[in-house]
Amino acid sequence: MQLAREAARLEILTVAVYDGATYDHLFADMVDSNAEGTVVKTGPVRPTSALPFTRHTIDELTASGRLAPAAAGCLELAWEHRRTILGRS
Repeated sequence: MQLAREAARLEILTVAVYDGATYDHLFADMVDSNAEGTVVKTGPVRPTSALPFTRHTIDELTASGRLAPAAAGCLELAWEHRRTILGRS
């Protein structure tokens, strides 16, 4: 029973990579918020949820305090392993 309780607290985070056209198609009707929370946006002048996968974006998101520590860690690991994720040697 204790193991089941501990397992219920686990978070599984992942990174997904889409090309621009696929992203636009899949997320064309995306909402800003729902019962699970709000979509993270970045950019002081014109906030957007279409975030480029750059060091600057990751730094801005992690410094903002809007991400859970596990989510920030997931982004940092994705950046560290970006060449593999993006299929580049």
